[in-house]
Amino acid sequence: MMKMERFCQTCDQFRPSHVEEREETFTVRGEPITVRGPVRICDVCGEIMGDEELDGALLVKAYNEYRRRHGLLMPEEIRAIREQYNLSQTAAAKLLGWDPSTFARYENGALQKKDHDELLRRMRDDKEWVRALYRQNGHRISSLQRQRLELALNEIREPTKIEETEATFERLNKEGEFNPGKLFTVIRLITEKAGKVSKSVFLKYLFYIDFLSLKWHEKPIMGLAYIKNHYGPVPQSHDELLDYLEAVGAVHREKIKRKGEDEAELIEGMPVERAEPLEEYELDVVDYVIETLKGMNAERIKEFSHKEPAWIEGEMKEVIPYAKAKTLRIG
Repeated sequence: MMKMERFCQTCDQFRPSHVEEREETFTVRGEPITVRGPVRICDVCGEIMGDEELDGALLVKAYNEYRRRHGLLMPEEIRAIREQYNLSQTAAAKLLGWDPSTFARYENGALQKKDHDELLRRMRDDKEWVRALYRQNGHRISSLQRQRLELALNEIREPTKIEETEATFERLNKEGEFNPGKLFTVIRLITEKAGKVSKSVFLKYLFYIDFLSLKWHEKPIMGLAYIKNHYGPVPQSHDELLDYLEAVGAVHREKIKRKGEDEAELIEGMPVERAEPLEEYELDVVDYVIETLKGMNAERIKEFSHKEPAWIEGEMKEVIPYAKAKTLRIG
């Protein structure tokens, strides 16, 4: 059987190759770490060739040897600490005040910082410290994650109405994690950049912001579920969403009566203590959507949204899959 050829940097051309066990030395934080494992070898010159899968596994092995020498936690130990508190990777990182992707990186083999390792050990060993951390940073995680953490901490109490509502919105979305803190920030930005807007326009802004973020970055900002409605795509249970936003002080709702027209409702975003700052790329998404849609009234934005494949191809009142974001007509 003919061997598959791969590019050899030493020979500067494609060569047949094989896999064999060899020692390879990596420099990990300034320290040489030698490990033994399978590597791809050029059949012609005998030098090591690049192989993403084999090289990646060997690098993880080197990281683990560095961890062993310096007494750092292994990836599976970090995962066990998080699972000890029933938390998602994102929620655990937010609780500790870290970047949301930190636990995912560490559990997949990335080498943790020494100060992070110390905090992880404290999280493992000191439940009272975690309880105090929860009182300080609990607002950063979703209601459902708070309930899971409270169960792990043996905190038995009845959830508030607001917490129950947030848990409901998290359960509605099967494809993402509801983030009320970023929702509050987005709402305030809509008002700052577009002023008070009608209820219909406001709900379309939310749809376009989450779906453009999905189109550009493959993840939503707010993590709401959206459905096909008569007036266009809107958040699922949107009336309950507005009631919730009013209850937490994130919006001010103003009823207005125009001559010869039905009563309308204007939405104004308000500052909220639980608001979370957006990343630069998320701010770019919000700015783009608002600049694109600003000035459209309820009728015009309805007609605009009715041309979206995500709306056209869906069933009335059914959830619009996040995969439809790639068909979005803006961006």
